[in-house]
Amino acid sequence: MVSRVFRLVRFCSTRIVRFFCRGRETAQGEGWQKSLAQAYEKLKAQVRAYVEHPFHIVKNIFKYKKTRYKGLAKNDVQINVLFALSNLYMERGKLRPSRAK
Repeated sequence: MVSRVFRLVRFCSTRIVRFFCRGRETAQGEGWQKSLAQAYEKLKAQVRAYVEHPFHIVKNIFKYKKTRYKGLAKNDVQINVLFALSNLYMERGKLRPSRAK
C-alpha cells in the first residue's frame, strides 16, 4: 500500500494523474475526462458504501462470519432474520422515543 501511495504522489507532479482500483493502475489525463472519471469513481464508492454497510453490521456487530452447510434452509432463515435486525439496528435512532425537555 505504501508503494502505491508513493507512486501516486510521485506521478501527481507530472501532467498525468494515476488512479489505483483494486490493484489495477489506470491513467487519467487533464480536463473534463479527469473530472468525469473522478465523479464516476465517487458515485461507485457511494453505492458500494450503501450496499456494504448491512454486511458490516451482520458480520462485525452480530458476529455472523461462518455458514453451516447442514441445514441450508436454517442458514437462509437466519440470514434473513439478521438482515432484518440490521435494518432495525441502522434505524435505531429514529425508533427511540424522543426525550421531553
